[in-house]
This record gives sequence, C-alpha cells and structure tokens, in this order.
Amino acid sequence: MKILIYSFDKFQNLKSNPAYEVAEDIVKRFNSEDVVLVKLPVTYGCWDILRNKIDSFKPDFILGIGVAVGINRVRVEKIGINYKHANISDSEGKKEVVQKIDSSGDLAYETEVDVVSSVESLKNKGIPCDVSLISKGIFELLNKDV
Repeated sequence: MKILIYSFDKFQNLKSNPAYEVAEDIVKRFNSEDVVLVKLPVTYGCWDILRNKIDSFKPDFILGIGVAVGINRVRVEKIGINYKHANISDSEGKKEVVQKIDSSGDLAYETEVDVVSSVESLKNKGIPCDVSLISKGIFELLNKDV
C-alpha cells in the first residue's frame, strides 16, 4: 500500500511545526519507499504542489497532518470542505476569503476512514481526541453577519 502524508512548514510565530515533526516521525517508523512525506509551504498555492505529488506517486491512502494554534487535542476530520478561508495572511502575504479550492469540485468530501473508531482508539491510548465535522474558521464564517 502506498501512503502519502502531507504537512506544512512552520508559520506565524511558531519556531517549527509540531504537526510536521509528527509526520516525519511516522514516515521514519515505516521506513519504506511506499510511505512518503510532502512538506508544503503555508501558501494558498500549496495545493498545486500536493496535487502534482498525488498524480506522480499515485497513493492508495493520503493523510494530512496539521496544527491549529490553541487547540489542545487531536481532531480527526470527517469532512473536507472545498473552500479556503482565513483571517490571517499566508506566508506570501496573501489572504483569501471564501474562495472555492476546486471550482468544478463538490462542496465537501467525506473520508472513507472510520473516524469514530480511530478517535476511540486514540482515546483508549490516553490521547485527547475528538471527531471534527466542521472547522472553527468555517463555523465562524457561517455565523458571521455579511
């Protein structure tokens, strides 16, 4: 099975990205050419880099690992929303508000992974964890007066 793991470079005031460090550790533990790690810049254009790697590597499974400053637990995402939105600029100084990532794509995508079992397994190992259905940024956007 070919696995592609992606994470991000450091951003904002972080000295490093702890999510990327976790991703590096996972890849080292597998120690296989069938498990690769892609380090993405914190830019809106990073998705083109990821898409190119997916097209060339053709993984069976893709895992994204990120960090959310202020969140003190692992959050396993069930749904990926096809929008980019942020209150802060990316590392190139760009700020995108309510922009569709793939203009021809669906509104959202649901993982086939059993996230409930995954979360329970992590909790049983003493890792604070929960299922995430909607990101904080999207929740704020949906409740914002425009």
